[in-house]
Amino acid sequence: MVAPALLPLSASLALVALQFVVDLSSESRHDVLPFVLLSGNRNLSFVFAYRHILVDQIPIFTRDDGDSLFRFHLKCVTDAALQIYVNDLPSLISSPSFCASHHLNELLVGPDDVDPNQLFTGCVRDVRLGSKVLLQRWCRGVDDGDSSPQADVPLSESSTGIQPLYLGEPVVVEEDGRVAIQWRNVYIFPEHNRFRIANSDIIFRVVDAPQYGNLLVNGSEVREFTYDQIIFKRLFYAHDGSETHEDSFDFQLEIKSSAISFPELKTKVYSIPVTIASKNDAPQLKYGTLGRVIQMANNAKWVVLRSRRTSMIVYHCLCAGSRLKFKVVLNHSRLLV
Repeated sequence: MVAPALLPLSASLALVALQFVVDLSSESRHDVLPFVLLSGNRNLSFVFAYRHILVDQIPIFTRDDGDSLFRFHLKCVTDAALQIYVNDLPSLISSPSFCASHHLNELLVGPDDVDPNQLFTGCVRDVRLGSKVLLQRWCRGVDDGDSSPQADVPLSESSTGIQPLYLGEPVVVEEDGRVAIQWRNVYIFPEHNRFRIANSDIIFRVVDAPQYGNLLVNGSEVREFTYDQIIFKRLFYAHDGSETHEDSFDFQLEIKSSAISFPELKTKVYSIPVTIASKNDAPQLKYGTLGRVIQMANNAKWVVLRSRRTSMIVYHCLCAGSRLKFKVVLNHSRLLV
């Protein structure tokens, strides 16, 4: 299998533009992953779905039938907004991780630690950061099999240091639900295949378990798992149903290899955040900038019931063409809705 190409970006996207061309082969399936932008605390995955190109599941470009060539141009327009042109059509996403002027990031071309159905076949070519050529051409075919990398990368762009692990998207789960932990959430350095490190030799040991859920493999709680189980979506976070909005779990990483070592992993602890989406929660009113004030136009409300004994006033309100009934209670000088 043709190995991925990892290209360090020697300047921030806040200062210069990143440009390249993706040639999608006719054999490529839907939902393939040609490249990923890597930073120290977030990854941006570009997925070529059936009708759209998605960035972290957000559509940025609509594909037509037969489209196979895509020109990309990426540059930050503020310190928190990344502008992406695909075939000269712009879109904007929030991405402070890539737009801070002091952050240096990487472009991973042709990731192979993905579901086999997402494996990209085709070419990525003419990769430039500003006026600097990072990659002339990288290609992978359906029948490549085991072979050496087919990437023509200038030697001056080779990386001297290897970051063993990248944290990507937060884990997102519905309240009382469960979700698979995927490579999108945690990604091992792409060169590990070149060092003949098997995914099963990359071990995660939980040092601080999630507080509002469990990590499960085959339905059983685990405190240790492998990268192989992440790649094949066998590791799950299961929420306990509590009224919580966020969680996390911490782990240490061990990479078994005689070819390369990472001494810093003996003391380093990583944390994966978990975002819990509320389900069937009752609606809540929160104070606005004016504090405990309800503003309604005179012609948008009328009193239905007023009670001096309970200090309660019941209103009907016409909001956006629909009727909303609510009550306002004055209780010991406090306004309750």
